[in-house]
Amino acid sequence: KPLGVARIDATDSAIQLQFVPHPPIEPAKVLKLVQTRRNYRLAGQDRLRIEAELLDVKARVEAIREAFRELA
Repeated sequence: KPLGVARIDATDSAIQLQFVPHPPIEPAKVLKLVQTRRNYRLAGQDRLRIEAELLDVKARVEAIREAFRELA
């Protein structure tokens, strides 16, 4: 919630973070991640998609935590 994430969808091939309108994070930080990380993409105006091979729940949770650290 502190990052403005309203919903998290995690599958074996990707994580999608959906943000609330006007999230409390810097848009420049999100754009920098998308530009510097090949597996980060914008999926609409309020979603960030992270492509990764995440075969089990533990790997998905760790990838979500890493994304939150990078956004914070």
